[in-house]
Amino acid sequence: MHYVTARTSKFFSKFKTTISLQGSYMNNCRDQWLNGLSFTSTNNIYTIAPKANIRFNSWLNSELKSEWLNYDTWRAKKKLNEITIWKQFGNLLFFPKSNQHLAIQGEYYRHKDKGNYFIDLHYRYTIVARKIDIDVKWINVLNHKTYRDYFVGNFMLLENEYNLRPTQLMISAKFSY
Repeated sequence: MHYVTARTSKFFSKFKTTISLQGSYMNNCRDQWLNGLSFTSTNNIYTIAPKANIRFNSWLNSELKSEWLNYDTWRAKKKLNEITIWKQFGNLLFFPKSNQHLAIQGEYYRHKDKGNYFIDLHYRYTIVARKIDIDVKWINVLNHKTYRDYFVGNFMLLENEYNLRPTQLMISAKFSY
């Protein structure tokens, strides 16, 4: 097995922005036996992930990340399968007052022609004198029913489909002593 990863980042003070880029490659090669036959199988995973953290001003921040993944499997020098997945994540963080926080979180996953969008909202109000946080969360705003995930192995291409809870609103309080 071989694994290589690299990461670099740069802070731009004029724009109050940090931009980073991460990439990795993994190669897993092994001799295997199947049904009395010997062969060499190889799995490769490539990942590229740019990211930006932006502070627009004292009350608005943003986090953006994209991730491209490519998985492929080879047996006896013949490609069996390949999966390419593109993921994007974004957060907008609002701080209207020192005791308030609003987050809009979005995710997008794409494989072949199938895309999944997810949005969550989170609002926090802090009663500073009493050390109480009141959270209101709206989860799965777009009310998606399923989420798909993929895995490539030596003998399989696996697609998992998860049933999701319907859109929901949660209110909670946290106390500190």
